[in-house]
Amino acid sequence: ELWAAASEPTALPSERAAALAALCGVATRAVRLTIGREASAEELLPCIAHSMATAIAAGDAPELLASLRLTALHVSSAAEPNEEYCVTTVQVAARAVEDHWL
Repeated sequence: ELWAAASEPTALPSERAAALAALCGVATRAVRLTIGREASAEELLPCIAHSMATAIAAGDAPELLASLRLTALHVSSAAEPNEEYCVTTVQVAARAVEDHWL
């Protein structure tokens, strides 16, 4: 559901960035519950990449990779620091997904 919101073609870039920040929060909490401490970027990236690949494969986020580019442009100029971190993390995960699964 969050991947779909992050890739919604009619959503504003700020709405997509907020959806990515929410997704990042969910992934961070899940990793924290699993390992019992805050996750490093190295621990968080595979989780986000797997979730993203699963959403794309299931057809839940068909425009995700294209919408990430537009969202990144918005984030570089107007987003909150947390949104900027989350979008950057998701972009790195997207590169891994593109390189290894698509």
